[in-house]
Amino acid sequence: VFRLSQTDWTVDSINMTPVGYLLEPIISDTELLAPSIYAHKISSGDTIYSMVFKPHNFQPGKKYPTVVQVYGGPEVQLVSNTFK
Repeated sequence: VFRLSQTDWTVDSINMTPVGYLLEPIISDTELLAPSIYAHKISSGDTIYSMVFKPHNFQPGKKYPTVVQVYGGPEVQLVSNTFK
């Protein structure tokens, strides 16, 4: 990762300063599962949506740690069943 700076409007004045690095991607032969998408009808009649990502070696009945990500809305729709 570089910081670009320029002292005047010429190409020769462009300076690149290293400020960090990115990690190389880790290639895994582990098969990733697509998330399960759910629609929940709540008492107000509105529908809320959720996605559940399960581990590649998921076993029904086994307890797993859970991460909950709540996002602001209602103007933001993060759960969709489309390719982005």
